[in-house]
Amino acid sequence: AVQGDDYADTDRPSTNHEALSYARAAAVVLSLDWSIEDALAECERRHALHRGSTAITVAQAATDFAATYGGDPATTAIIPVNAPTAATNATTAAVTTSTGATTTAVTTATATVERCLRGEPFIGAFRASQIVQLARTGTCEALRAFEADEAPLDSTGARRRPTSAGRTAAGAAAKLRLSRILGLSSLRAGALYDHLPLGPHGQRLSKPVRTIDELRMLSHDELRVLSSSSGARGFKFGLEHHEQLQAELPMATAREVLCVVRQTVRFQASERARLQRDCADDVQCECCWHAEFVGGARRRGTPGHDCDILLWHRREAASWGEGEACVLYPLLRALERAGRLVPATNGWQMVSLHHAKRLPLRGRRDGSVLRQHQRLTRPVDGAGGGFENLSFDRHDRAFCVWRGHAGALHRIDLIVCATPEELPFARIAWTGSRLLNRLMRTQAHALGLTLNAHGLFNNGTRGGVDGRILVHLDARAGSTASVAKLQPVPYDLISSEEAVIRVRICSDTGASMHASFGARARRFCMPVLLRKVLAHFSFVDMLCTSKGKVRKWSLFWCLALPINCLHASWLRQAANHGT
Repeated sequence: AVQGDDYADTDRPSTNHEALSYARAAAVVLSLDWSIEDALAECERRHALHRGSTAITVAQAATDFAATYGGDPATTAIIPVNAPTAATNATTAAVTTSTGATTTAVTTATATVERCLRGEPFIGAFRASQIVQLARTGTCEALRAFEADEAPLDSTGARRRPTSAGRTAAGAAAKLRLSRILGLSSLRAGALYDHLPLGPHGQRLSKPVRTIDELRMLSHDELRVLSSSSGARGFKFGLEHHEQLQAELPMATAREVLCVVRQTVRFQASERARLQRDCADDVQCECCWHAEFVGGARRRGTPGHDCDILLWHRREAASWGEGEACVLYPLLRALERAGRLVPATNGWQMVSLHHAKRLPLRGRRDGSVLRQHQRLTRPVDGAGGGFENLSFDRHDRAFCVWRGHAGALHRIDLIVCATPEELPFARIAWTGSRLLNRLMRTQAHALGLTLNAHGLFNNGTRGGVDGRILVHLDARAGSTASVAKLQPVPYDLISSEEAVIRVRICSDTGASMHASFGARARRFCMPVLLRKVLAHFSFVDMLCTSKGKVRKWSLFWCLALPINCLHASWLRQAANHGT
């Protein structure tokens, strides 16, 4: 709400890193194998049992907990999921009779759990206190300020100041409500709230606009100024039908949309080929175009307020020329003629066609076809950030409005996979969630790679003199690929989403293998052979490391192996078989 979509705040780039730190902390909380609420209740119960003696300290609580459940009290042992829940609460209520004792128990439990959270990756003292506040009360200062349209406090306790362009951190909830209007961008909604210049000539409205009702009361001239700005095209239609477009899309309607889109694109493909192509819907053949749900409908089984549909083919590309020489443009025109899509002339559409950016490159030595968007133009060092965002996407797509049989309007997004080999990357990017995509792309960067909606690339930050690196592909039984600088990992080696997730390590072709743990392993002065053992960790395992630390179970597993007696090739074979 404050920054705009995709963490792309050019006015204050530092907040992009802050937003990513929130995303990382959220992922860690989701991945915990213990319950924060149960941990708080258990610590309170244990403190209550000591109420007759001296007050128990955080260190004593950690030691006491570790003695029962196992672990290292120095880092405050991980608390298991099966810690008492309802019974713990009942015991705490029965044993703790003094208000002062209860307050002390709460304080000690809070400090203990915060200390435990600080041992997790990407969570510092300030973030740990926010997490515990959310777990205990359901809110925290930043969330309370957001809901009250106030500027939140930063980690130093100071109020957030306006940016150099005059944008404030206040009014975030109101800005978010305005940005939900179809056709009104997040940054434009913020400009309305903060009374900033609008339009190509920097015009201002007569007063700030902070609610949807105030927006509807604008004069015709003011609406024309707002419509001329780049972040508010077509918003009049969205404003008129706002409540209807925000309603939940029934799953039956979503299936109808999917069926109509599939039938239309297959009919058009049959006409182009002058050959009937319409296999069964549940058969993923190589002759037909296919349509499938992505986004929330694929993740949750329900589409939410919109429906995302991915179109793909096993052998055909999304386009073969400019204009109508593609799959998407004729599909949109056919659906408009059938009365199923609202035309852009009297409604809203946002269409992106990228054929000119997907032209084949020449001069490939191996004879394979590589397109312009299937390579990096420069090394991605990560210093400026942005590699974790979802902005680079050259798939043809259309964001539009569907009209049902009863006249109901619903948002739908149509995406056409650019080339057949890019299907697993398109599925990951458009299925989401955004949190998963950003963390996978961050982890890929740590391995010397760049992941986007089109492939997995050598980002040019590692490698020898020629920049070539060796990529280990666990999904293909220990196979490797030597990838040149700024070039993609061969698509024939990554043919599924699982294969993308199970890319293990990257290393210089002329040097010893280094795992995603690289710097952490050297910190512990582990021998080269042990680093080879560590080489067999995947994308997700990187979340277990932070600030030079290795999770206890990982380090114990490695040190417990009699590595001095084992041959390196045997270790690689064992890892490939999950031993």
